[in-house]
Amino acid sequence: MSCIVAIFMTTQFSACVKAQNHKSAESKTASNVETKKQDDNTNRVTYDLAFVEAHGPVHTIQYLDGDIYVFDKSGNIVTFNGYDPFTADVYGQPEKLLNKFNRDSEGRICKVVGAMFDTDYTWEGKRIVKYVRGIESGLRTREYHYGAKGLIEYATNTTEYETYEDDDPTEVTRVKEVYEYKKFDNYGNWTERTVKGVTTHREITYYK
Repeated sequence: MSCIVAIFMTTQFSACVKAQNHKSAESKTASNVETKKQDDNTNRVTYDLAFVEAHGPVHTIQYLDGDIYVFDKSGNIVTFNGYDPFTADVYGQPEKLLNKFNRDSEGRICKVVGAMFDTDYTWEGKRIVKYVRGIESGLRTREYHYGAKGLIEYATNTTEYETYEDDDPTEVTRVKEVYEYKKFDNYGNWTERTVKGVTTHREITYYK
């Protein structure tokens, strides 16, 4: 009888160990899945987030010089300075100096139409590598050069002005601008950087 009891107890113990191991494996799997989701969310880059050089579950980005972007949970811009930039009537309210964002076939912001000037953007993957902007009596082209960490190291600015002189109708200037990043937040997004001695600050909030 004692042998039967011993066998029964051993079988029960073995079953309990197997059940605990199974639960532990399930718990680890669930934990790994949740960790992966969090990592994916932290490192997420959409075209709209790339447009402002950011990643992660961004809710708002406010540049301390005034511009404010608001994103939905999918990482898409929903408002810019309080209005929908994808449906804005640029010329209907000239006193507000609105901008209208246009997307290309890939969903990237390829052109910003403004009351003062237009800007065309060139992308490579999820990076803006160049923009061309019409300015008074000329054209400005900025080409971005990225480093190993995915941050802009420097930009090359080329400005062409019409001089209306017969011997030299166009004046061209080229300037290299080095980007220095001073501060980052917990998600690795920059919050302070300096270009040509001018420092830009921005505050970023995130979805939980």
